[in-house]
Amino acid sequence: MLLLKLVLGNTKLLVNEVFTTSLVVALISGAKALTNVVLGATNIELVRPWTYLITTVYSELKLVTSLWSIPMWLLVIISTYLMSNYVIQDLRTTFSTLKYLGSSVNYLIKLIITRYLITSSLICITGVSVGVVVAQVVFRVIAYIIKTPYEVPNLYLSDLIEVVVITYITIFLGMLKPLVKLVRCGYVP
Repeated sequence: MLLLKLVLGNTKLLVNEVFTTSLVVALISGAKALTNVVLGATNIELVRPWTYLITTVYSELKLVTSLWSIPMWLLVIISTYLMSNYVIQDLRTTFSTLKYLGSSVNYLIKLIITRYLITSSLICITGVSVGVVVAQVVFRVIAYIIKTPYEVPNLYLSDLIEVVVITYITIFLGMLKPLVKLVRCGYVP
């Protein structure tokens, strides 16, 4: 339990990092869930003659969502980079103490990587959950207002895997430069 406390550091900083980054992931996963509604409409018997049109619209929406998500993923990288600088500054005294007690730099790097694996997992879980729930609520409210039948927005497994993998990669890319600073410039005395 003490090791977990050492890895996570300041809980306010952790919550701030998870909250800000997971909101961007929620936007991306919500957009993907709303895009999947169009493809789900092909299963309704009433729209069989329009299946080609619906699949074409789905392809275009998928492309627009993919292009739109590129700046969002860059925002995740920038957010993680900025938060990583704060995290390393916050963990500086802890690292100094551990280094004084005989820990190697490799052990401290493993602690930081463990922290970011935990943070990435929390961001994935909260971001995807919030994104899909918000997409469902928004779509149901709109369908209720215009009084039409609706297909509930969901995230297909391929989209979920894509969001999770890209989240881990972007968070790793965001934390890479502060980690290199830690090793090279000697944040750890």
